[in-house]
Amino acid sequence: MPLKNYYIKLKHIAPAFFAITIIPAIILALLRLLFILLGIEIWKEVWEIFIPLLLSFIITPIWFRPKLKILVFKKQSNTKRDTYMFLPISIIIGILTCSQIYIGTATGKLKNVNHPEEIEKQKPAQYYTIKAFSISKNTNNHFINVSHGKGTHFTSYFVFPMVQDTTKLTHDISKVWYAVNFSKTIHGNGLSAAEEKKEFNRFEKEAIQKAKNYKLLPATYFRSLPSSFMTEGYITAVEKATKRPIDNSVTILEPITRPFNVRNGIMLPLTLYIFVAGTIFFLISLSWSKLSNLKLLKDRMLTKQ
Repeated sequence: MPLKNYYIKLKHIAPAFFAITIIPAIILALLRLLFILLGIEIWKEVWEIFIPLLLSFIITPIWFRPKLKILVFKKQSNTKRDTYMFLPISIIIGILTCSQIYIGTATGKLKNVNHPEEIEKQKPAQYYTIKAFSISKNTNNHFINVSHGKGTHFTSYFVFPMVQDTTKLTHDISKVWYAVNFSKTIHGNGLSAAEEKKEFNRFEKEAIQKAKNYKLLPATYFRSLPSSFMTEGYITAVEKATKRPIDNSVTILEPITRPFNVRNGIMLPLTLYIFVAGTIFFLISLSWSKLSNLKLLKDRMLTKQ
């Protein structure tokens, strides 16, 4: 009888579990690819954080929670039944986040150019190799962002014009910028306005000194920064340097020292691991509850209607 009841629970709940963990990932991946083909840019945090969170907390209560009504626990309560929802929610967030990070890196193309000026004459790419370039390290080209969470976090975004010949450099014609940032966290329950201002000034001096001493990384390639929260900091720094709003012709590059063929990291195998491990745990967890035949019958009658 226990094995038969387990099979009934599996047959009743498993289709919903697999539907909410697989279908959203496929649909979101296709939507992301469509946006890439159409050249529509949305902040990467939207794809990798906000949409996974939003979808997981919408589809799980709607399509998965009703299936859990057939489960009976020793101490019957909605709280115990609701704990079952945290598993698919976690799996959906993990799968969507990892798959979106993978798509964001895997779909990018690598272009080889001789010098930075060639970039603005070509169709934009996500990755570049540049044979020869020089930068102008003007440390005034920076913007500092202050955020509060577990402490006070300072991030300074520096941008340096990238050109073939710095003797011919003017900020008016700089279309390619070298990006580097420095950060510092002050741990604690929070700083007063005066203390934060003092720490801000201290951090700015330290960041400027680091920028002056900064040595170019032996970059394997450069990544053109996508629309994201971090990119906004660099954009503000560029606008501060040029004293004008930037347009789509401006490219902000981040140096990458890792080989190009490992840019995707472990995101694809991690996506599969989350799904497999989550599924195994889900199958095991079904044995922790009993079956309510009455609620199962009511659910089947509602389904037929």
